[in-house]
Amino acid sequence: TRIYNPDTGEQIAVEELMDRGERHPVLALTPSGFRRFMAEVPYLKGVERLYRVTTESGRQVTVTGQHRFLTPTGWLRIDDGLHEGHSLASAEGHPPFNSGERPSTRGA
Repeated sequence: TRIYNPDTGEQIAVEELMDRGERHPVLALTPSGFRRFMAEVPYLKGVERLYRVTTESGRQVTVTGQHRFLTPTGWLRIDDGLHEGHSLASAEGHPPFNSGERPSTRGA
């Protein structure tokens, strides 16, 4: 899994972030739009079932059943009923956060 860094535009492997042992910037969707936040240091959670979510555009993410996705009706987890056919919000373009550009959202 790769994590998007909104400061640099890089996508960094979660294993590398875990090895660094440092908090890292992420882009989060809030009611007022995208904002930069500092995420906690990634850590091993143990063994959990993983799901690969693929959008119509071909983007993929591997998550646990507890990962939240923003849908037109609010936040939803796979464990709570998210399934094929749901529309999801996604960041499009991924410009660096400090570039002055703002990513848009669209149904994926």
